[in-house]
Amino acid sequence: MGGEDKRLHLIPLCPLHFLTKKDPVIAFKQEVISMAKELKEKALKKIECDPECGFMMRSHDEAELVQATKQHVKKFHGKEMTEEEVRADIEEA
Repeated sequence: MGGEDKRLHLIPLCPLHFLTKKDPVIAFKQEVISMAKELKEKALKKIECDPECGFMMRSHDEAELVQATKQHVKKFHGKEMTEEEVRADIEEA
């Protein structure tokens, strides 16, 4: 054991160390914000036709609403709608 230094050497952490490691509280907050954004994107949405027609559809999938509405308008009203026109009529349910 001759000459070995068995003392623990502590190295002081510089403030930059904390900038390179993720603070658990900040990481948690970022995850919550990310989840909230996902929920908003996946919120239940709806689209309705003229009340006389009665067509109404709800979905979490906006693409599904667009496709079904375009098919409905073409089949029952003989008209074409662009994707942008349909998306402009979609509301949160």
